[in-house]
Amino acid sequence: MGSRGLQATLTVVRGQAVTEKFYKLPVEIAARNDLTPGSKLVWAVLANRIGENGFCWPGVRLLADDTGLTVNGILKCLRSLERKHLLRIERQGSGKVNHYRLADGSAQQSLAPNRVKRPTELDTGAQQSCAQALNRVELNKKEPLKRTNSLSVSSSLKELFEEARRLYPGDKRGLDTELDNLRRKHKDWREIIPALEPALDMQMARREKMKAAGEFLPNWKHLKTYINGRFWESKLG
Repeated sequence: MGSRGLQATLTVVRGQAVTEKFYKLPVEIAARNDLTPGSKLVWAVLANRIGENGFCWPGVRLLADDTGLTVNGILKCLRSLERKHLLRIERQGSGKVNHYRLADGSAQQSLAPNRVKRPTELDTGAQQSCAQALNRVELNKKEPLKRTNSLSVSSSLKELFEEARRLYPGDKRGLDTELDNLRRKHKDWREIIPALEPALDMQMARREKMKAAGEFLPNWKHLKTYINGRFWESKLG
């Protein structure tokens, strides 16, 4: 693997020379408000590993070791970077390690900072995405769109729902069964789907903080119940 982006410096700490290695992070990436700190760290680690061939192939567990994140955390960061066109994932098939390429060419326009108004509380890219998606849900309730086929679903929406379904920690059924239930239960399902994963990210983060504090945590509901009751709009699901 190449060593681009990995720097070393010599520091004296209490009379002892210590070699410190660190990753470089472009200011365009660091300034983005729609990326979590974990996603920025994963981007920097991948940038360091990419060699002259333009790609790298670290396993998810290796990335977890390099960053201190969990395997699930790495997977969420990779999906986020891919959705924002900062990373290209070349999937190699079952049992094989994926190849990763950073955005280049026309995709470089995605490196421009995404400036959004910060809320008064500490926020993350996931919180912003969730708020925007939920706002679209409310707008759709007030001004319902006329559609010729109310139950048709695009491949992109189906992929988004599958990502959320896989991420959901509770019991669940198959993709088609759960998606069909969502479409028949909620008329605004097209606006709901993009809100599910960001909402889950926030709920899981809250649960981690409560668990660390020793607070009581209710079990995750079955995904059907979670969807039918619109529990993505609650704090803990």
